[in-house]
Amino acid sequence: MNRFKNILYVSDGRSDTCSAIKRAIVLAENNHARLTVVDVIDHVNEDEKILERFGVSLDRLLHDHRLNELENLIEPYQKENQIIYTRVLMGPAFAEIIQMVMQGGYD
Repeated sequence: MNRFKNILYVSDGRSDTCSAIKRAIVLAENNHARLTVVDVIDHVNEDEKILERFGVSLDRLLHDHRLNELENLIEPYQKENQIIYTRVLMGPAFAEIIQMVMQGGYD
């Protein structure tokens, strides 16, 4: 019997997370579980002039950067028969994580 089916791993953006992500991946593999790796970032208060001048939101830039970092974090551990989902949430970390757990049915 598999104990876990849907695992949520919350990254904090530090570079020393390799051992923790390895453990989450092994846990997901051993239980044939789905693994979702998320990070939570705060909204950036930005001046409208920045958006007008550069045509891109600072929130969007930060989101894309963190998503890229998450994908780079899991890339060495990706296997052909396993999908690891990545997602970046925006807002207060505690609220976003609780909401994701409640909506996603994580173990």
